[in-house]
Amino acid sequence: MEMNKITEIKAISFDADGTLWDFEKVMRHSLHHVLKELKKLDSHAADMLDIEKMIRIRNRAANELKGKVTNLEDIRLKAFRQTLEDIGRPNDALASHLNQVYLKHRFEDIELFNDVLPALKTLRVKYTLGILSNGRMGAQSSLSAFGTGRHPSILPFLNRKHQA
Repeated sequence: MEMNKITEIKAISFDADGTLWDFEKVMRHSLHHVLKELKKLDSHAADMLDIEKMIRIRNRAANELKGKVTNLEDIRLKAFRQTLEDIGRPNDALASHLNQVYLKHRFEDIELFNDVLPALKTLRVKYTLGILSNGRMGAQSSLSAFGTGRHPSILPFLNRKHQA
């Protein structure tokens, strides 16, 4: 179907992870920063972990919360709590701190796929564009990061509000 034949569509929304950027890459990058922070605060705990183990624990936490919690920031916090418990270093305050480190890098260190900005520029001519998120910080943090970080040019594309 040619783009100029789509006449009834007024807005296009994107699930950003995996569409606008590589989630796996930014997740691993963020977990790397978490491990660096943990090394400073509790080197023994950091020595018992690696990124793969942290991903497995996060997936287990997500499965345990399936159907009960849908907010990804809450799932990630539970995963950090569980991670510290699993290595015999339970510490809710540290888990919360690690979660903040993760979220900071998760939303501020995003690298867009190469074709995102040209595609958004083309689509914006005709459509209202938006971003969807299933996290409290998700879309707004992503937009803030784009507005002040490495991709300020995406903000005008995604920060438009569509009136339904």
